[in-house]
Amino acid sequence: MSCSSEIITADFQRAVAFVNERAGSDLKMTDDAKMEIYALYKQATVGDATLATRPSRFNLLKRAMWDAWSAHKGTPKEGAMEEYSILVAHFDAGFEITPHAHESSAPKRRPSMVSMPPVKSSGSIDIQAEEKKDEPEYENFSKQALISEVEKLQAEVTKLKIFREYKTGLLSRCRGTMTGEEWMVRYYVVKPGFLRCYKSYEERIMRLEVPLYHGVSARIESASDASGAGKHKHIVVVDLPISGTKRSDLSFLKLGAESLDEAKEWVEAILAASEDGGPPPKVEKAKTKKKFDPSLRDFHRKHQASYLSSDQSDRQSYRGVANLVLIVAVVTNLHTIITNVNTHGNLLAKLLEFNASLEPEDHWVIASSVLLPLFIFLAWGIEKTATLPSIPSALTRFLHFLNCTASLLVPGYACHYFQANPAICGPLVFVSTVLFLKLVSYAHTNTVLRERWLSMPPRESSAPVIPSSYPNNVTLFDICRFISFPTLCYQTTYPRTDKIRPKWLLKRFTELLLTVIVQVILFSQFMMPVLEGVGSSADPITISKYVLDLSIPSMGCWLLM
Repeated sequence: MSCSSEIITADFQRAVAFVNERAGSDLKMTDDAKMEIYALYKQATVGDATLATRPSRFNLLKRAMWDAWSAHKGTPKEGAMEEYSILVAHFDAGFEITPHAHESSAPKRRPSMVSMPPVKSSGSIDIQAEEKKDEPEYENFSKQALISEVEKLQAEVTKLKIFREYKTGLLSRCRGTMTGEEWMVRYYVVKPGFLRCYKSYEERIMRLEVPLYHGVSARIESASDASGAGKHKHIVVVDLPISGTKRSDLSFLKLGAESLDEAKEWVEAILAASEDGGPPPKVEKAKTKKKFDPSLRDFHRKHQASYLSSDQSDRQSYRGVANLVLIVAVVTNLHTIITNVNTHGNLLAKLLEFNASLEPEDHWVIASSVLLPLFIFLAWGIEKTATLPSIPSALTRFLHFLNCTASLLVPGYACHYFQANPAICGPLVFVSTVLFLKLVSYAHTNTVLRERWLSMPPRESSAPVIPSSYPNNVTLFDICRFISFPTLCYQTTYPRTDKIRPKWLLKRFTELLLTVIVQVILFSQFMMPVLEGVGSSADPITISKYVLDLSIPSMGCWLLM
């Protein structure tokens, strides 16, 4: 072995030890340079790469490392050692190669993805000489050759971007549920054009993939600006201007970070990945149905039997019998309606004639309706007191039980005791029943949230914070908002649109008004005469007749609710 070869081998061994000592954040190299370092090391120690050692195409990282190694095929080991030492010396000033070691026996190197200029004997780099040596003569290239060269460079840049990771780590993701906002700790990876969420660092099961493209913005919100942020200090919000794509239907994403510096790093990584993600994806437009001209329809394409018969050519059908039964039911009930109106007259008009003649009993029933807001206030006070650790959970449940029961029994007892006008008792019982159902839902949901909140283990200093909506939701405004909303299921958050839709709201209000009017007509015209005629009769046949008379109106009221 010549003296020059010994010096090159010694420089290579020193460079390998230098890289091993600084493996990690201390090594001042780009990802592309690290890939080239690995390829040169394998070429210098093992030799040419063989197809038998080529990894599967599904293992992208190892496949790329093998491809980088295979690109040096034919390079002597001594030449790979020399290139290895030169590359380390170029990227990190802490390592220097031995002078006069790379002049005489420097082999002709392959132009690699990380091409480096040669080292002169004085240790300086002759950049201009190397540029003239390796630079292709593009002036002599044809148009087709230039296009081919550009395509090769673009494919190489794309290949390098695929394995680049801007940032990885643990974050808490906010998800809206029926019981409020839930924060789950997941492992996130920011890559060019994508933000990927995995179950954990150990279990690389992808849970979400969000496309990043031009126009995606990321910002930092403080805990005071982010609703339901709890103990979080900084929230990273990713806004996606185009939703409804094949990969994701999200319009925004909320991620919780522990510190402001960490949140800034995530924002910078997301913005950089968005720039490399390319133009925004195309949103598939809904296919519009073509208008059909009814005059072009063939009305006699096949034989159609009568709807009141069971004549079918292919199979036995009972549709005719079912349609006949439906017609008979409609005619029978229509006869019942006409008979009721002729017998009792317009009972709805008589029911509403009470404005000028209110009895003292009516005043007492109206006064009892003032107690309904008191039950709402008591439900909030019970739940607010339950947030104290010293209050037993069993006592809170018992108090909620008493409050819910009183909200239903007190108005019902007042209507039964004073025997007031049904036009006053009916709405009061209806409102008290709805209030009872709402208070039961409020108590059950907060009980689950409270038990989950009390069972949470103390947070470690290194673990990300998972904020909870409880007990931040126990406010008087929150319960009043729930009582005013047209729903019986309590939630800490409700889905809201960007703006109020007047046409949609008017349509829903009209439907509500019509259904209430039909229920009042069914009750006053068909149910009240039956209930007034029951009396004290205990005859089973008479009672069965009354039950059958009430069945149809009751079913109608139930369907309209």
